[in-house]
Amino acid sequence: WYVPLSGQRFHYSGFVQFPDEYSNTKKLLPLHDATADTDRFTAAELNPDSWYGAFYYDIIQEPGMEHYILLGWKGDNPQTRLRVIEPMIINDDRPVFGSQVFGEPFDDEWRIVFEYSARVSMSLLYETERINSRAGSHPMIVFDRLEPAHASLRGHYQFYKPEANIFDGLYFDGNKWRFQPDVDIRMRNAE
Repeated sequence: WYVPLSGQRFHYSGFVQFPDEYSNTKKLLPLHDATADTDRFTAAELNPDSWYGAFYYDIIQEPGMEHYILLGWKGDNPQTRLRVIEPMIINDDRPVFGSQVFGEPFDDEWRIVFEYSARVSMSLLYETERINSRAGSHPMIVFDRLEPAHASLRGHYQFYKPEANIFDGLYFDGNKWRFQPDVDIRMRNAE
């Protein structure tokens, strides 16, 4: 969950509950938002004490995946908002956030973070219906393509907005989440 603070800032809290394989009970671990202490959050493996706080609204686990994918929203500051694709695994009875489970162009990232203007909304959804793409027909994480309002504003994320009806996606190929540009979500496979 998140708590709005003054100045359009937010504090994130949460718990992870999972079975304890040794005692046949459930474990409940609190999550501590360490966003302010994390310099390079896209290139780090994090634990419950150093969690990159977000409000998660979807959990994905496809057959063959050893990890979960969490889709989240994060109110960053008064000018920008974030959408997060966060891998999570349970390792040695502890959740571990972040993993290099993405293919190019995200292969160096431990989580994918999209930053955009606080004045707009960005779509980031898991489409369980199979979507046709150049790589075949797959369930996909589908998201708006973000661009600055003008080319001279590149890198100034308070001016980034979704392109009209242009979506990109990620599909799981059994090993990694592969990037698929220009996904047409109107075209569904009728299986």
